[in-house]
Amino acid sequence: MFNLIEYESRLKCWSVFRENICTANDPITEVQNWYSQAPCHSLQYDPWNKDEWPTPWELIFHNVYCAFTVTLGIIYTLQLCPLFQDSKFYLNICQEDDTGMITYHFSINKKNYFNLDKKQILNSIEINHQN
Repeated sequence: MFNLIEYESRLKCWSVFRENICTANDPITEVQNWYSQAPCHSLQYDPWNKDEWPTPWELIFHNVYCAFTVTLGIIYTLQLCPLFQDSKFYLNICQEDDTGMITYHFSINKKNYFNLDKKQILNSIEINHQN
């Protein structure tokens, strides 16, 4: 999807992918692997200001990702899968203990995804389901 030029093509590709993950054995890993293919750029949005965050469709439209928007894309994609319709999602802004680097992870129903062993969660922000 990330290499497609036309917005409508990316949107269709993302729609088909979302349909496929609903029947996947491990939908979370499937979505993580999908977004690992996105070329990462510098920070695109302020992670501390939820009001400025892009919608799922704006992410697909602009097609410019950073570590923060990759995590948002993962959350949005999972939220639109019926398997997760009753789940609570959080975007975790973390800081690595040894380097101080800020990273972004997510939680579903209070279960953390991505390795948080050496990270201190600075802020956890609930993300309501997108319609």
